[in-house]
Amino acid sequence: MGGEDAIAQPNVFRYHFPMTPQAFIEKWRDVELKERSASQSHFNDLCRLLDVLDPTTADPKGTWFTFEKGAFQNLWRRRLG
Repeated sequence: MGGEDAIAQPNVFRYHFPMTPQAFIEKWRDVELKERSASQSHFNDLCRLLDVLDPTTADPKGTWFTFEKGAFQNLWRRRLG
């Protein structure tokens, strides 16, 4: 298979320094930002906490895992497999 439907997706590699639960709690405990202001940073930290790649690191071109893909989608990831 090839063509535009065949999107190259890298192997999911891990962070060298994932965030600990305590570090996540300490960082976000007192944050008072509005959802729109903090959502992407919060999601990226969740990715680090779970030791999975955030959208920008995993898919720099935004073809299969990205923020703001469509008019009503804040986070979009193409189904793998």
